[in-house]
Amino acid sequence: MLGIIYLLLAGMLGCEASKMLTGEGKSVSGINRIWLMLPASFGVGTLLLTWMVYIISWFFSVVGKAENPLLYGNIIGMTGAAVIMILLSVQKYRKQGSYRIWNIDKTQDKRRLKKEILLFGLLIVFITYMMFYVFYIKDGILYSGLTVYGDYAPHTAMMRSFSAGNNFPTQYPHYGGADVKYHFMFQFLTGNLEYLGMRMDFAYNIVSTLSLVGFLMLLYQLALRITGKMCCGVLALFLFFFRSGMAFFRFVWEHIQAGNLVETLEENTSFIGYTVNENWGLWNFNVYLNQRHLAFGLLMVTLALYLFMDWLEAGTAHEEKGILWIKNRIFSKEGWKSRNLDQALLMGMFLGLCAFWNGAAVIGGLLILCGFAIFSDGKVDYAVMAGVSIFFSWLQSKIFIVGSAMSSQIYLGFLAEDKTVPGVVKYLFWMSGVFFLGLVLMVWFM
Repeated sequence: MLGIIYLLLAGMLGCEASKMLTGEGKSVSGINRIWLMLPASFGVGTLLLTWMVYIISWFFSVVGKAENPLLYGNIIGMTGAAVIMILLSVQKYRKQGSYRIWNIDKTQDKRRLKKEILLFGLLIVFITYMMFYVFYIKDGILYSGLTVYGDYAPHTAMMRSFSAGNNFPTQYPHYGGADVKYHFMFQFLTGNLEYLGMRMDFAYNIVSTLSLVGFLMLLYQLALRITGKMCCGVLALFLFFFRSGMAFFRFVWEHIQAGNLVETLEENTSFIGYTVNENWGLWNFNVYLNQRHLAFGLLMVTLALYLFMDWLEAGTAHEEKGILWIKNRIFSKEGWKSRNLDQALLMGMFLGLCAFWNGAAVIGGLLILCGFAIFSDGKVDYAVMAGVSIFFSWLQSKIFIVGSAMSSQIYLGFLAEDKTVPGVVKYLFWMSGVFFLGLVLMVWFM
């Protein structure tokens, strides 16, 4: 029960923060804001409340020498979140004469909304089934799937180091040392939910489902906003579950020639692929079952991409074309002048706070936003957002890591068997397949 209250408090706190972040009452034509606000509320609220609980618990353990620091962290953190909600509701009630946690968007497309409810309802059922299929407790025994158990060993150890131990200052149980070099806050969240009374498999699977479904909601919204067509949003979700590589087509062709395609598909129990380490399931949906924290990082990154579409659309709305348009995006005052500094600061902070939830997602998100910045107005906001993100990431690495967090090194063909330029190109083609063709076609049509 306390675990459910924790998630509800996080959602309500995140709802208020998301209103400030996304602009309360602001809507994009043809977009039902509920699919923006739901994942944003979960992501932002979970991020804020969980960091609050962690910092308070760390203080009581390291400074106060408390044996049970999570008790103090949860009492103070959850009480603080509740007080903030009460103060905000009183303030808004005095200003508006009424207060609602959720403001109904009157501009929503009700016909499309019904289809979207069905779409996301089916997604929730499927993803929940998959999460519990590979990780569950039965008769007191914890079971994990064949393709995920290797990674779950350190993840579950990290969860239990918080729910059944006192891992402050934090170390990774599977690797000796006085620091923690791997992002761990997702495991802290699930460990804390288990501490609050939620069974481990429920804690891990519920948060994983909310993270992945939230990310898919934002991915759908992003595709819908770019194209203006619901079918493109649905197609984006469909393609998400499948790799773009050529492996399946090669597999099918080989077994059609051998005359045993149906029998092979019925009996196959391994990942289909011809590149190195395909048995890891790196390029399959399996990675989202294995690396549960990845979906949460992608949720926050996709939220940033959606918000910075405002800047990108402002840049592409100008009437000039070609070289003149590019020149004005880079060498004009309008191209650099700040458009919404508060929003950039907030998003930079939230992205930076994700560094120890999933650092790879943050790095990837910043690289994509760098591409956005080239074609956008308001480049100062991008610089501020990136600077704040990097500062919070650097600050966390200094706190959690002894020495350097990472080092740069050129390693040609990290996974490719043939570690030459032609070998890497061949590997990328077989691994990514139609992605590169699609990229060329997209650039041509744009």
